[in-house]
Amino acid sequence: MPKGSITQLVEILIKAYLENYLGDHELRRIQQTLAENQFVIRIDLANEAAKRRWMMGGYH
Repeated sequence: MPKGSITQLVEILIKAYLENYLGDHELRRIQQTLAENQFVIRIDLANEAAKRRWMMGGYH
């Protein structure tokens, strides 16, 4: 997987969360599955996504 792909994947997952396609539990499960397959994302995706939603003013 190209080096920048993980960053793009993180942004796609967070966008899916912000648009209500994924919830906290799904993000955590995806992050755990990726880590088990040696694609470690160093941030907590669910926390980061919730923080971005809050910064945008809540739910759409």
